[in-house]
Amino acid sequence: MDKNKCIIEVYIPAVLKRFDVVVNPKSKMYVIQILILKLVGDLLDGCYLPSDNSIFVNFENGEIYDINMTAEEQNISNGSCLMLL
Repeated sequence: MDKNKCIIEVYIPAVLKRFDVVVNPKSKMYVIQILILKLVGDLLDGCYLPSDNSIFVNFENGEIYDINMTAEEQNISNGSCLMLL
């Protein structure tokens, strides 16, 4: 896979759904968050209303990701699982 792309899993407990998403690991997390919130909102056709207060956490340990850092800086890579709260 291209070095500028990685596939991450995003779990949204509010709707009990998981999505595989291709992201650029060099992107800031706030950019990734905006794109994923839009994507999920569109895919779920109104069943999930994204919030401005949404946060990403590490699915394994609950660590909150800093939206001002890149995915790469936070060791998010292929196969990483994030939870959107």
